Amino acid sequence: MNEMILQAVKGQVTDDEAAPPAEISDVLHLRLEYKNIRYIEGLWDFTSLTRLDLNNNLIDKILGLDHLTNLKKLDLSFNRIKKIEGLQSLRKLESLNLSDNKISVIENLNTIENLTHFFFANNLLEQLDNVLYLQRFKNIFTINLFGNPAGDDDNYLHFMAAHFPNLMFLDRNILDETTKNAASEKYQYVLDKMRAEELEKQKAEAARRSQEAELELHKDAFVEFLNGPYLFESMFESDPETEMLHHAPARISELQQLSDPDTAMTKISHCNVEIDRLYQTLVTLECKQVRQVELFSDKDTVMDALTTGHNHHVRKLFDRESQLVSGINAWKQTLIKEIQDKQLYLHRIHISDFLKQRDNLMEQLEKLQ
Repeated sequence: MNEMILQAVKGQVTDDEAAPPAEISDVLHLRLEYKNIRYIEGLWDFTSLTRLDLNNNLIDKILGLDHLTNLKKLDLSFNRIKKIEGLQSLRKLESLNLSDNKISVIENLNTIENLTHFFFANNLLEQLDNVLYLQRFKNIFTINLFGNPAGDDDNYLHFMAAHFPNLMFLDRNILDETTKNAASEKYQYVLDKMRAEELEKQKAEAARRSQEAELELHKDAFVEFLNGPYLFESMFESDPETEMLHHAPARISELQQLSDPDTAMTKISHCNVEIDRLYQTLVTLECKQVRQVELFSDKDTVMDALTTGHNHHVRKLFDRESQLVSGINAWKQTLIKEIQDKQLYLHRIHISDFLKQRDNLMEQLEKLQ
């Protein structure tokens, strides 16, 4: 495989170069079509590659492309591929040709951001809804799904035109305005829903960015997480006594209700089997509630629990105060150091200027003698 690749490099002249490059890492376009290739390998050093043609081979699995991070155009058509995979590193990919393979699902393209051309003709795609996966590519304007079972759907043309309003070419045909208008009328509800969802996403993204900016601002001032419930909730999340005090009253009420004779008799009247079930429930619940019941019958225990919780909360506040003071002190020391260094630098400049002035004056006096 490596020898074949080297021969291919030596024997080709790319669109971008007047002669084959001297170094493998400088190759921009590599043509390996019609080579009976079964496995993709030996491409690790082609780090500058922007176009790779592997069409018309015997490849059944996409792999070995992880280092081709500059790749913009990839042709894997006319192979034996069954699954889209191994493309997660190709973030700059703009054109992907997977036509004439055996793929049934469009997937695993999440990391690609700039896809504009997607060729998927003559595969095994049956679910038309799966094409909506491509909506994540906002700049896509060419899609080719010709020869897939999904293309036999009566609504195929209008479905695609409606869900991809920026699409210019579908199955190598131009999508004219008449078709787009008809699709818009037919799928008006869908389009309105898409726009609403897109608007919500934009609002959520704007809110997320605003929160991140605010958090960075607060971090710079050493007061992060002090403008919301974070600090308050952190006091209780690891306080077992608070959890006990919170749940005990409700559980005691439940215990009283289940131990009520009338309730027990009602259950017995419905079914004798419920007697055993009620008994087991009461015993289990009683074992779990012993500590909670004792808690409310023992004043010292209650006070100890409250004191423990109080101490826990105070410790949280002290820890947060220490973190705040430490941050401010570190910032203050850094600022003072910067001021001192600047003053020292200026002092040295001034001394140097004074010496130069002195030497200049002495030189002038010597000339007068």
